[in-house]
Amino acid sequence: ERFLDADPRRYASRVSRENGSTTSISWASSVCSRSGAVANDERASRASQQAPFHGPSLSAEVALVVDDDLPSVAPLLEALEAARVSALLARDGVVTLRVIERVSPDVVLLDARMPGLDGFATCRRIKADPRFAYTPVIFMTGLADTASVLAGLRAGGVDCLTKPVKPDELVARVAVHVAHARLIRAAHAALEATAGAILALALDGRLVWASPAARSLVLERLGVEPERLAEQPELRAWLAIQAVRAWSD
Repeated sequence: ERFLDADPRRYASRVSRENGSTTSISWASSVCSRSGAVANDERASRASQQAPFHGPSLSAEVALVVDDDLPSVAPLLEALEAARVSALLARDGVVTLRVIERVSPDVVLLDARMPGLDGFATCRRIKADPRFAYTPVIFMTGLADTASVLAGLRAGGVDCLTKPVKPDELVARVAVHVAHARLIRAAHAALEATAGAILALALDGRLVWASPAARSLVLERLGVEPERLAEQPELRAWLAIQAVRAWSD
């Protein structure tokens, strides 16, 4: 493996195999915890030599794979590459947060159990950044118990795969979640383009989404940011009434 500084706009991945076993994994624009630097490898020219691909295609997408076990991600790398997905690799949560300061992946594949900042804490940090509000995070974990699955979902994940992860299943789920995130972004962009004052709240008053016009209106009429609407007792009472009515219907 070579670890050099790289232009974060370059994405590619390559697995070198010898006698049927993985001998090295090189990633262009992937991050290695050895030095915290971005690892660079020349973009693979083998794309033109690959056999025609007949599975799901995600040609414009970038996946950030976070796992400290390189041999275990080799099959996932090959499956993503076959689906025309560009891959970045981060070996721990701290380096992951450095990566997303420079690039914006379309999906994050996150190991739940890592030394230091674990996957759950890493996911919460990612989701705290508004840029990644709609970016799907898929957990990969060797823990199949309900508590671990719920911990991943509560941290902001959209899915959870049990290790060893099946490459074909991973690619299929990535395709579904990326397409869903794209639709949500498009819907919100359309709502914002209408210049209407629209917002969405959870039943406890937490802000889910607000158009720019709605943000301005809430600030003007109530004197608070939309994120603080949950602190308004009148609003919480009104939402509780709406919840009862919804259940009654």
